Amino acid sequence: DTPSAWYNSAINIMVKKDLMFGDKNGNFRPNEPITRGEFARALLYIDAKNDKVAPFADVKGHQFEAAINQAFGNGRINGYPDGTFRPDDYIQRAEAARMLNQYANRGTTLEGMAPVAKDLARFTDIDESHWAYCEIMEAANSHEYQRVKGTQAETWLKILYDEMKK
Repeated sequence: DTPSAWYNSAINIMVKKDLMFGDKNGNFRPNEPITRGEFARALLYIDAKNDKVAPFADVKGHQFEAAINQAFGNGRINGYPDGTFRPDDYIQRAEAARMLNQYANRGTTLEGMAPVAKDLARFTDIDESHWAYCEIMEAANSHEYQRVKGTQAETWLKILYDEMKK
């Protein structure tokens, strides 16, 4: 379902490296949402192996159970307060930002962004009260930072405007 699309070569590379895959009918579905389980599966072969078992009640026996367990064991994902992961629900952009930030060992706090707060690229539909505000800001703002060795939380020093234009 992507033979002449502009992104076909990128899809072919991802499929060849077994990072992404088609559905049981051989379709990639490039314009459809991706599920939380599928997103965890995309990290499976590029993330560190571990033997953790996720505590989510709805993951046991799921086709992406191994990927979800690994992502959980590496601290990439969280479940919901009711003890579920909801692997077949579509992933929210905020959830994807969190997973990718965790994979890339990126993270900040409101205090960490404070030195450059006036320069942040912001969004009209999200503010500091949103659970993923820092995750989204981390993903949306190229920046220089420093962090205390052995920690993930960054203190931002400068927003890199030229990088954000690319």
